[in-house]
Amino acid sequence: MDIEDDSILNEQSDTPSLSDLIRDCQYQSNNFHFSQLLDDFTTEWVSNTDTTSESNSNFKTDQIKEEEEEEDEERERLYEVDSTDSMSSIQEQPATSLFNVGNQRPWPWQKNRIIEEKVPRMTNQEEAYLLQQVNKSALNSAPPEIRRFYRKLAVRKLKREYGLPLLDVDNFGLKTESSHKSLTNSDRVLDRFFGDDLGLFEQRLQGYNEPTSVHSPYTNRLLKPFIRRDTSCRPLWLRVMEELRIKVNKSNPRWKPPPAAPIDYSYVRPQHIPAINSLCSQFFWPGIDLTECLQYPDFSCVVLYKKLVIGFAILVPDVGYNEAYISFFLTRPEWRKSGIGTFMLYHLIQTCMGKDVTLHVSATNPALILYQKFGFKVEEFIQDFYDKYMPPNSRECRHALFLRLSR
Repeated sequence: MDIEDDSILNEQSDTPSLSDLIRDCQYQSNNFHFSQLLDDFTTEWVSNTDTTSESNSNFKTDQIKEEEEEEDEERERLYEVDSTDSMSSIQEQPATSLFNVGNQRPWPWQKNRIIEEKVPRMTNQEEAYLLQQVNKSALNSAPPEIRRFYRKLAVRKLKREYGLPLLDVDNFGLKTESSHKSLTNSDRVLDRFFGDDLGLFEQRLQGYNEPTSVHSPYTNRLLKPFIRRDTSCRPLWLRVMEELRIKVNKSNPRWKPPPAAPIDYSYVRPQHIPAINSLCSQFFWPGIDLTECLQYPDFSCVVLYKKLVIGFAILVPDVGYNEAYISFFLTRPEWRKSGIGTFMLYHLIQTCMGKDVTLHVSATNPALILYQKFGFKVEEFIQDFYDKYMPPNSRECRHALFLRLSR
């Protein structure tokens, strides 16, 4: 019995205590149930220790229950602390920041690339107009960038006068045309007719007249060589020339007066453009180029005496919805008051039947009476309408009247 008792004691000493097992179980995962461990342990303990007293077992089971209750209370306390912390974090909001936080800009590769429209460059006439608007007396007190800009405009003007090349950064090193054409969809119709190429002196001096048909790119029609040939019209210039011939040749009995040449009304042709541009530069303002009207010759009229251009009229057919615009209308002063301007205006009106015809006329222009005879009505008075086009030393009226012939 002593030997057996010693063996039993040795076995009990070798086996781990209950507190050690509980401590080890605390390091296990939460999914492992503690009661299952106790059940397994108690069954093994009962099978291995049959000789243990009932009092000792009862004491140990009571101790296990107390430890379970203490652990449950500890868990509940921890849960309550966590819950109160979460509620306090929800209720107590942090103080607002004094810094303004803006939206983060997108990265360059996340942006939608939008192709920006190219800004049209200033025309030569716009640069000259801007240069004349600068108050030279206030340049000394102006900012440096204003004075630098004025010097650039003045240098560009001098280079144009002497025919020197201008610096073009966009086309630097490339062979491009010297003259820059303005956009055709400009706000003002008159801005479309600008250029510097006036042609040769011979071409500006005389027109060209050939009895050939004209093809219209606008309507794809074949136009007749002449609109009208007038042999009965005798303007003041022709009467003066006849009197001079008679006076010079009165001592020559063999001299006979030559037959009178007719006044021809025809559509515009490329040969007429240099002479028309020269007249525009003389009677309107410099820099006008009417090459564009070759795209719609149906709506034009050029008056010729032999090869001399004595008048012209240009109409833009589709400047707006159901609207046509008379851009230029001119007759030489020596050939006026003979019905030439009346027929040209009648021809332009007939080419746009069913459309309103509009135009701008200077407030002091006597042609206003002619327009009113055809039914044009004044709709608007525009102050400083021609200020952009006329040179600074011009004595012409810069105000304009807007007229309309309603259909």
